[in-house]
Amino acid sequence: MRAITYIAAIPGTSKGVSGVYMLATSKTVKMINHISIQPENIFLRKFVTEFVILETENGQTLRKEFVPKNGMVWALTNLPVTIHNSQYRNFLIGIQTEPLPMKWEKGKGVFVRFSPYGMSRFTTIQMDKFANTIIESDSVWGNKANELNHCFLSHTNLKENISLIENFLIARIRKPSDIEQAIFDMVDTWDLNDDLSITELKQTIPLSNRQLERKFKQLIGVNIQSYRRISRFQKAFKQMQFEYNTLTDVGYNSGYFDQSHFSRDFKFFTNYRPNHFFEKADFYRQLNKLIRTSSAV
Repeated sequence: MRAITYIAAIPGTSKGVSGVYMLATSKTVKMINHISIQPENIFLRKFVTEFVILETENGQTLRKEFVPKNGMVWALTNLPVTIHNSQYRNFLIGIQTEPLPMKWEKGKGVFVRFSPYGMSRFTTIQMDKFANTIIESDSVWGNKANELNHCFLSHTNLKENISLIENFLIARIRKPSDIEQAIFDMVDTWDLNDDLSITELKQTIPLSNRQLERKFKQLIGVNIQSYRRISRFQKAFKQMQFEYNTLTDVGYNSGYFDQSHFSRDFKFFTNYRPNHFFEKADFYRQLNKLIRTSSAV
């Protein structure tokens, strides 16, 4: 066994030049560099939550269960990522309602995490067309997406790579309409207070329930009920990573009716019971060890 270095985003810790991160060491046979950086452009942060840079050691195979997020992800990698027996290098992951197995042979890449409605600002394609799918980026942005990936691979400077991606997105950003902005505000309010009902939140939106459901799905990718279910799961998942709460507390704090409701939803989205996830899911197990170690420093 040998000591290696990981890099990971730890909320509330020391700030680096481009974001929030810490260094920690752990004894293991595997090496995964994991860096999380917020966009430099303040306006972009409303639509892009973070850039995640992953790098594996030579000869190392990274197996990751991509658990559902409440927004889309754009991945640019130097070597192919295998998903459902197909390989991708520059691709978009639509909002998922079930875990997505990924395998990645040694290499590096950046994963752009969009806010729940973020990707809708960079294309005219409706978000429900992306739901539960993987699509090549050039199908959305043409050859410019491939040119960007080539530039990304030719640069070794992390800050330059992030700037390339930011500039690419800023050049394509679309201003939301009043109705779209009202729905975005509704989503942001939910994320702060998920106890609020749809009836309370839609009062300022001049749409019928059916019209709101249709527009919401076009902008987010799934219907309102599915989105709230994914968001509640994500809230619980983050607590399990970054806090020392019991599973009972996690379920309660995340808005689940009881422990069985929490456990059932968690298994639906990850294939594991919450008390077994960090033992079984290899990538998250290693990352969680780092988070626990670093937060205690």
